[in-house]
Amino acid sequence: MPAKRGVLRSILDGREVFGDGLQPHRTNLRRKNWCQNMVSPRLAFRATWSSFYFSVLADDSAGKAGLDLYIRSVRFSPDGKLLATGAEDRQIRIWDIAKKRIRNIFDGHQQEIYSLDFSRDGRFIISGSGDKTARIWDMNEGSSKVLTINDTDSLNSDAGVTSVAISPNGQLVAAGSLDTIVRIWDVSTGALMERLRGHRDSVYSVSFTPDGQGLVSGSLDKTLKYWDVSALMASTNSVKGKKEGGKEMSPARPRDKPAPSQCMMDFLGHKDYVLSVSVSHDGQWVVSGSKDRCVQFWDAHNATLQFVLQGHKNSVISLDVNPAGGMLATGSGDSFARICYLPRI
Repeated sequence: MPAKRGVLRSILDGREVFGDGLQPHRTNLRRKNWCQNMVSPRLAFRATWSSFYFSVLADDSAGKAGLDLYIRSVRFSPDGKLLATGAEDRQIRIWDIAKKRIRNIFDGHQQEIYSLDFSRDGRFIISGSGDKTARIWDMNEGSSKVLTINDTDSLNSDAGVTSVAISPNGQLVAAGSLDTIVRIWDVSTGALMERLRGHRDSVYSVSFTPDGQGLVSGSLDKTLKYWDVSALMASTNSVKGKKEGGKEMSPARPRDKPAPSQCMMDFLGHKDYVLSVSVSHDGQWVVSGSKDRCVQFWDAHNATLQFVLQGHKNSVISLDVNPAGGMLATGSGDSFARICYLPRI
């Protein structure tokens, strides 16, 4: 088991994903006035916990039992009332934030949980684990559906799930894996729909575009890829069948199998592992974080680099763009989470 240092560390296959070996990528783009309370030309401000109102969520019973509660993933529910946490004790805890109490505990994974994502309606939570599975948990019923990676051609038989994402319409689940492949499943049936091949190293992050027609993946091969999954999305709509004019439409037949999803764009520019990706909620920007300590902003339409944020002193392991726009949050191996206000997104 890797050594533990800081809550933002992310080591899945024995490789260090943050370190002090690289100088930040330089850019001559103008940078000032993008971050609130900026204290250096590096764009980001630091804030201690004492600067904010906060509360602590702790499972005292687990601590007494000697369980390992090193938390690797957190995710808010869409309404902001619940928080899901995934830990090395292999359990998913759903917290009622206002009451500071655990609402649900989902147990089933055989190894650490590395990634979580809520469906847009909050009905399902998706989890990804080093046990080579993703799971779809029903928040109301407590049941789960297991999505297993059992490919005979997985590289080195190492297909731990590093990242999961559910499509905006809740019909598809994508999972990035250590074996370089992105897999997509149908939520309703649990069937594996497609394997996206093209990365040359482990895939550490996946994110659907807001319209569900595209999927962005980030890899340890230092690149991002944009996949056109529109045909796959259309096929799930037809398979489900829809009521139209009072009549039930026929589901798709076997010969209606969609054309393979293609990689439409490669995003080239990072100097080290790409560890996190996100798509802005207007679909105009792709944002990526890397072991090179930089956050890069890309035009989502043509994969051209627009500008670079510097300031973290270690790998940028996680990031997200606020749904309302104009705000970016990043988490790094330097033990700081930063919030930047960016009027351009």
